[in-house]
Amino acid sequence: MNAPSSPVNKIESESSGQHAAFCRLDLALCFTFVEIAEMNFTFGDSEIAGCATKKAEELCATARRLVADLKTSCSLTGQELQDATTKLERLREQLERLHRLRKAGDIRQDQRNRAAI
Repeated sequence: MNAPSSPVNKIESESSGQHAAFCRLDLALCFTFVEIAEMNFTFGDSEIAGCATKKAEELCATARRLVADLKTSCSLTGQELQDATTKLERLREQLERLHRLRKAGDIRQDQRNRAAI
């Protein structure tokens, strides 16, 4: 077993802290892409909104894996873990809303296309 102040323990501690910081950054980036997607759906640019939604989903999947890793490694405090889990739930809800917006936009576009025929 390593002494509390051993170089190995120091590296493990720093690594865990960096892992947790990366997880927080990834979650923040997810929310940024959700906002970009919402804004572009609002402005009617469904192509860019779709790309932003896809990126948010990819980042959200990464965040889920990071949180799961952090749960098993005990790198987060109970409060930090709860905060990350709550943010993941909010992201899931927002991504579902984006999918509904996209479907509504697809329906409106289809109706416009039919009216033009």
